Amino acid sequence: MGGNMQDRMEVLMSKIRAGETVVIDVAVIKATMQNPKPPKDKHVAVLKMACAAASPRMQVQYTVHKLSSRLEDKPGWLVALKTLMVFHRLMREVDPSFQVSAPHLRYSVCLQEAERKAEPSAPVQCCDYTGGF
Repeated sequence: MGGNMQDRMEVLMSKIRAGETVVIDVAVIKATMQNPKPPKDKHVAVLKMACAAASPRMQVQYTVHKLSSRLEDKPGWLVALKTLMVFHRLMREVDPSFQVSAPHLRYSVCLQEAERKAEPSAPVQCCDYTGGF
């Protein structure tokens, strides 16, 4: 439960900073929170709008950067899995220009990061993460 509280504190701090990117920051954190549920569609929808073809390229790059840093900085397989799920949905559902604007995004790198975070000693919990797809 400590990770979930940490995520909530990050959301609060993002709202306090209140910059131009607060909506993206909150959507990234909430979409990849450490709870055993798939990312909510409303948070993924915010990220899809941020990565749409009509969005400024800086905004798209910022979104990819925030998701990448979430994958790198947060410990735990659940955050890694949910971040990969969000990346997958963005790659699948957003305009193809998203893939061009994020050249450093490679599934092999993401999968290596997920493997690094795997916890072989943790008990396996079977959860259906395909509910929103």
